[in-house]
Parts: sequence; C-alpha cells; structure tokens
Amino acid sequence: MSNFAIITDSSCDLTQDLRERFGVEDYLRGILVFPDGHQERADLDWKTMTPEEFYGGMKNKKLLYSTAQPGMQDVIDLLERPLREGRDVLLLTLSSGLSGTYHTCCIVAKELTEKYPQRKIRCVDSRRYCGAEALLLSRASELRAAGKTLDETADWLEANRLRVRQMGVLEDLFFCKRMGRVSGTAAVMGTLVGIRPLADLGEDGLSAPVGKARGAKAALNATIEYVRRTVEEPEKQIFFISHSVRMEQALAMKALLEENLHPREIIITSVSQSCGASTGPGLYAVYYLGRELSAEAQKQTLVEILNQ
Repeated sequence: MSNFAIITDSSCDLTQDLRERFGVEDYLRGILVFPDGHQERADLDWKTMTPEEFYGGMKNKKLLYSTAQPGMQDVIDLLERPLREGRDVLLLTLSSGLSGTYHTCCIVAKELTEKYPQRKIRCVDSRRYCGAEALLLSRASELRAAGKTLDETADWLEANRLRVRQMGVLEDLFFCKRMGRVSGTAAVMGTLVGIRPLADLGEDGLSAPVGKARGAKAALNATIEYVRRTVEEPEKQIFFISHSVRMEQALAMKALLEENLHPREIIITSVSQSCGASTGPGLYAVYYLGRELSAEAQKQTLVEILNQ
C-alpha cells in the first residue's frame, strides 16, 4: 500500500471514527467566530458542543456564526509532520470558490517542498464541501489501499471531483444568502411556507437551488428520482448523507435510497461547524458520484421530475 498521508480540513463532515476508517490522519482546523465575537477552532468531533446546541441557537437567526480560514503557520505545522517522517502528503481542501484555504495551502506546499526536496505534496481543490468532500476522501482512501500512488490518487480526484453530485433539501436559504452563497431571489424561495428548495452543486462548489417541491414527501421523492437519473453504478458506491439536525429526514432518505438504488453503503453524518455556519439548520442531502451536469442540465432534470 502507498504510504502517503491523507489530510483534509474542517469542512469534510468526517468525525474521528470515520477519519480513522478512511485513514485521514489529520485536518486543518478553520476558525469559528461565535455570536459573541470570540473565536475557537472548528471541531469535527463536536467535543465542546453538540450539533443540537450549535444549530438550535441559530433557529431565531439572531445567534449567528461566521468562519475564517486558518493561518499560514497552522498549515505549515500540519503538513510538516508527515514530511519529517519521510512521507509524501495529499491534502484535500474545500472548494476554492468558498474559501482561500486552498491557495494558502499551495503557497505553503511550495515552501515546504523546497525545504524537503525529496518529498512531494499534492494540494487538491475539491471544488466541493460537506459530504461531497467526505466522499472524495473515502475514494482517496480506497485508491491508496489499492496501491495507487500519490499522483495517481490526486489525478483521479481532480478528474472526477465535478462528478460528485448533491441532491436534497435546504429548508431555509437565509444562511446561504447571508454568506453570499445564493442570490436574494433564490433565498426568498426558501421562506415560503411548505416549499422545500432542492439544490445540487455548481462547478465552484456552491449549492445551487435548482427547483422546489411542495412538502417534505415530494422533496424526498424528487431527490430519489434525481439521483436515479444522474448516478453511475450506485451498487459500487458509498453514498454520504449530511444533515443539520434533521436525522429523521436523513434516515427516511437513506431508506428510500437503499430500497430504490441499492448503494454499497450509505453513511450519515452531521454537517460540520465550518459548513453549518453557512447552511444553518434544515439541510439534508445525499452526495454520490454521477454524471457531470451543467447548471442548465441540473435544472432541466429536476423540472422534468417535478412536472411528472
């Protein structure tokens, strides 16, 4: 097995047990700015507060969080540990369309490879976030276990990252609008009573609302049909479902996916603090490998489903 280290950041939704399973050695901790202004490192393992506490305080839209990328020294400290041990590094970050983390990591990687000329660092911009980033990490782990080299693994990630699809519900687009992730017009759609905005991922990693369903049941049924039309070889895949305090809906989605599409495995995770500051409570979405789709193709596919 190739011996390169796999490292990520705090937007990947992988708790310690999943990081251990997939051999993700460590992660770069972004900054979480609390409603009172104090700052803490984002924690994938929810050691200081539960998801219910984090998202519960956001319901009234007054206790709001923001995020900031880690400093350059944080990146140096994280990447240098495996280099000192004589190992190469694969670093997968959240989309550069959402954060400057990737570009900072590239600068540090260049400096460190000059310091350790016999070592190699590949920084990969996932162009994704949340459960999509988790999915790519699981694939990187499987490729490494199969004996693929650092470059082969990184090349696969870059060639296939835009095949990672998202489909599911963003109940309230207020938080995405606040962080500049959707337009004001799209955000209004998320405030209508009984309407469930459905979103896929754009090329830059932003969640793009591509349709709306009336009611939770209709939204779940549309999600399953969208996955069915766009997925490739589900029986060979691990799907990820990420949710922000919507476990009941996530379990219902999992059951329908298993019944209709029979994926190899489905893993349910909580949306991380770093992503949750932007999505807020009320997200439940599935992430899977499918076809690359333009924004227009995403909308057209969902329109056809919802008009059936």
